[in-house]
Amino acid sequence: MSSVLTAPGILPPLAERTLVADAIHEGVCAATGTDGERLCAVYAATTMAVMIRLTGERYILQGGMLSIQLSETYRARYPRGATHYTMDGRPPTRGARSRAADPLPEFHAWCGRIHEPQGGDNEATASSALCELIDISARHYPALVQTIDKDWPGPPDFTGRTLWTTGDRIPDGLILIPDRETTYTIAARVTTEPLLGIIRRAAGLATARLRSRGGATL
Repeated sequence: MSSVLTAPGILPPLAERTLVADAIHEGVCAATGTDGERLCAVYAATTMAVMIRLTGERYILQGGMLSIQLSETYRARYPRGATHYTMDGRPPTRGARSRAADPLPEFHAWCGRIHEPQGGDNEATASSALCELIDISARHYPALVQTIDKDWPGPPDFTGRTLWTTGDRIPDGLILIPDRETTYTIAARVTTEPLLGIIRRAAGLATARLRSRGGATL
């Protein structure tokens, strides 16, 4: 099974995250008839549905920007070129619509949950350490980045095929910025057909896989 980035505290144990991540990936691939590449919104919505079923907690889809730092080799070879591979759904100007609404949309999507502060947690802690981030589509980061940077080895500390961590432990070299307008645009798409039916099927297949493997709850 694939490994999953580890963060202590509010997250499920690593073995359970691995089980869930693999089941969601397999469900998305089976429901779409693809390998899942460039289907971050389907992954995010499926993850939200599965996590709500498993935990009964409020997980939400988030959309916005993903930026991945390119390799030192690439940046040295092209000192005036790009430093990051970026998918940015945020509106280009104030009041404009999200790039996710363009005919050729640009955006990234993932799933998140804000956990309630525990005793002793302050507001600053709640803004990062209590923000759970799940991006099952992270297993496709290499295929995306290596379209322009063949030397990209992965961000430092990115040893897993799934990003499931907290806001204060996102690996160096990765930037995730949520955006309200982008989130609303993506949410509207995944809650209408044909995507809605695909996501329901993917979530059902993932849940069935978890039950068959003894991992129906977290």
